[in-house]
Amino acid sequence: MLGVLITILGLLSSSLSASGTEIEEAQASLIRATERYEQAHGSLHQLENKLDSLIRREATATAELEKLQARLQRTAVANYRRSPALTLVNSRDLTRQMRADALIRSVRGDQADVIDTTRKAQERLSRLRGQLEEAEAEQRENIDQLNQSRADIEAGLEALKAAEVLRLEAEREERRRQASEAASAAARAEAAREAAVIERRLEFEPGDPKGDEPIASGRDFVCPVQGPHNFIDSWGFPRSSGRRHKGVDMMAAHGTLVVAPVDGNVEFRSNSIGGQSFHLAGDNGNYYYGTHLQGYEGDNRWVQAGTVIGYVGSSGNASADAPHLHFEIHPGHGSATNPFPTTSQYCEGG
Repeated sequence: MLGVLITILGLLSSSLSASGTEIEEAQASLIRATERYEQAHGSLHQLENKLDSLIRREATATAELEKLQARLQRTAVANYRRSPALTLVNSRDLTRQMRADALIRSVRGDQADVIDTTRKAQERLSRLRGQLEEAEAEQRENIDQLNQSRADIEAGLEALKAAEVLRLEAEREERRRQASEAASAAARAEAAREAAVIERRLEFEPGDPKGDEPIASGRDFVCPVQGPHNFIDSWGFPRSSGRRHKGVDMMAAHGTLVVAPVDGNVEFRSNSIGGQSFHLAGDNGNYYYGTHLQGYEGDNRWVQAGTVIGYVGSSGNASADAPHLHFEIHPGHGSATNPFPTTSQYCEGG
């Protein structure tokens, strides 16, 4: 169905604990909700284009009908004014009577042509209005589906976050137990460090001064969204004004951390479509773009992969009910390429 591959990001560890079933169920729910959302989103843009066309055609047909009705009225007035000269039934002048009969037939013929053209214009307008009503009804149904899928995504993310918290708490307790049982100071120190990492993931809030510290390092690419989220391969899906989707939409809650995917220079700029955006010129020679941010972290600067640079939001033309990070990859600073293979590889796993 659409031939897309669906990946749940940032949530699985190498082995699931007691909360694994809850995570798998939440993942399955999010997969279905995200696919419904993307389908409804694309269909809605196509319907908007269809409605624009129908509205323009209806306006043209209405104007044409008004002109024909005005012409019909003028013909009727002209006939009325000429009627005294045409009602000559009792005239003894045969030649005059024949001329009057011929004039009556001519006027009736002209009027019949106008009436027939007007009738056809009314039928054409009626058909267009019927098509417009059907398209509007389809649009309302599509909007209902879109709103429902948004609610499903939000509920799924909350369930996924709750399951992830349980899993992380279980990991923390396990590491604490291992730390207390470790015979060597080095083993206890390592367990404490890992517990601290999990503690930070559970307790970090946007605006925490620790947000500028790298979350991960030592990898060529870091998942740009650090927290519960999901996405599908939506490359090429229809968008408004006949555009096509040139990235991947990573659905997540407002305020979820956005980090630099690679080392490089980051700049923050806004635009009318994407709203608050980051532009990252990677040290690896590639360009990375993320948009719809809720806010920035820090100023324009060089950053290490994994450094917090912003927060997931819905600025620009994104819906407030479906916050997400629109993410693009431009190899060699050229045209955008489908980022799904990269994000599905590096964003899978917690």
